Amino acid sequence: MQDTVPGWFHVDLQPPVVLGFTPPEWDISNDSSRIIHVEFIDSIAGVDSNTVLLYVQGHPLRPGCRESPGPPDRGSTRGTRSSSWSTTRLAAGIHWTDNDSVHWCLEAADSPDLCDSNFTNPCHDFFVHTSGPVEVIAWPWDSAITACADQAIRITITILSWWTGPAST
Repeated sequence: MQDTVPGWFHVDLQPPVVLGFTPPEWDISNDSSRIIHVEFIDSIAGVDSNTVLLYVQGHPLRPGCRESPGPPDRGSTRGTRSSSWSTTRLAAGIHWTDNDSVHWCLEAADSPDLCDSNFTNPCHDFFVHTSGPVEVIAWPWDSAITACADQAIRITITILSWWTGPAST
């Protein structure tokens, strides 16, 4: 009888990792058609593309992930795989308008041969603000007639902030 039995296996206890995303967290976008782009990777078991969901404003979207297979690991067909996905509000069927806050979450799991998958579920927010400041000529009043060669003009500029009301006046 042999004293040892040769063999090896990998242990993957970590979920897929997000490498990057746009727009950045808490970004203020002036584009109501802003693209959400997420890149993620699982370096041992690989990302199970069947588990990838992007929730935008609570709406689940099953993306067609672009996968990049890495080099095979010791004769295996599984290697480091990264995935990325992009969507626009129109492709998602979601309408963003001025002063919207957009909340999105990625759900993805790896693809181990044995035991349950490791899931990741990071969430992020950004804001859509397509309008500029509001300006009003406060003095002289509208349609006033002045005879002053050096007439002063007073303009009030209000920058609207949708989470706190007027930010400055």
